[in-house]
Amino acid sequence: MEPPSTSRTASGAVHAVSSFLTDALAAASEDEVERALTSTAWELTGAPFAVLIGVSAHDGALEVRSEVGSAPPEEVLRAHAAAALERDASSEEVLIVPLRTPDRISHVLVLGIPGDRQPFGGADLPVALAGAASTALAQIETVDAAARQIQRQEALARAAKSLNETLDLQRVLTRICEEAAGLLGGDQAIVWRGERGGHVSVEAVWGFPPEVVGYRLDPGAGIAGRVMENGQPLQTNDYPGTARKLPADSPFGFTQSCLAVPMYWEGAMRGVLAAGSTGERIASDDNLTLLETFAELAAAASRNASAHAGLAHAARTDGLTGCLNHAALQDALLREVERCARSDALLALVLLDLDDFKGVNEQFGHLVGDEVLRRVGQALQSA
Repeated sequence: MEPPSTSRTASGAVHAVSSFLTDALAAASEDEVERALTSTAWELTGAPFAVLIGVSAHDGALEVRSEVGSAPPEEVLRAHAAAALERDASSEEVLIVPLRTPDRISHVLVLGIPGDRQPFGGADLPVALAGAASTALAQIETVDAAARQIQRQEALARAAKSLNETLDLQRVLTRICEEAAGLLGGDQAIVWRGERGGHVSVEAVWGFPPEVVGYRLDPGAGIAGRVMENGQPLQTNDYPGTARKLPADSPFGFTQSCLAVPMYWEGAMRGVLAAGSTGERIASDDNLTLLETFAELAAAASRNASAHAGLAHAARTDGLTGCLNHAALQDALLREVERCARSDALLALVLLDLDDFKGVNEQFGHLVGDEVLRRVGQALQSA
């Protein structure tokens, strides 16, 4: 494709840049601005090609976003862009124009230079176009960031509602995993339990086989172990290269991207919430902040479910022996009778009596008698 050969004037260039800025500010997406910049730069400068390369905010990865004309191979363009991030990389073959945001270089515009002349206007025209594009891209990013914030808040509200639909602790933990994976666009999630500086063990999973529950990591091992060790959130898009001291039987061999945050309740760190992906690169600062916020909701739901489980247990057990109380025994016995009736099975009922227990109370006192009952209850429960 040959570049346009229409005559240009300085005033015409100024008008073209102004028109481009107006159109760019009205653009609805980053892609639209990127395509408009490359085509406008190519048309106005008469360059043999114009290529726009994006620079990842997370890891600095380079990606060709838009190109017009007869561009060189992509690896050559990447090399020019990489050099531009460190210094002025313009040469006799290409003109390099960085697009700058307040805190970083977001794109690099690469313009080919004809062998016999400079592009029209030298570097001033492409720089002016790049400045206009940066302004438009910043505006789009602001709008997109506001939209993402609204989406995150709505997603968190839905997740919180889901967590509060049950007080069964195991269901709450499983739902925490499911919601965490969904929030971040991952396909894996785990709730780990443990104490600061100690081992961590899997309490609930999403996207893993059920037998992963109970899997344990040594202190400081893997991403979860490191979070439990230092109390700080971690993220990586290279899990195999970041997770350390993982045993050979680790079930996380297919995980590529992972975020993990601590979970606190009752004033102490009680566990780690981790979400991961086997394909998509989901680790980012925005997603890490989102997971931290969700972990606070998850910790509150876990605390409520734990309290409910404790109250339910207390209501069904004898305070002294820890065994089922009379009401719970009658309920359990009724269920077993009904189950045996359905399956035509036999039911065995064992009655125990403590011989001469009255004498223990009379000779040694009720405190010793209570201790005898407590130990009998412990023996029955451990049998």
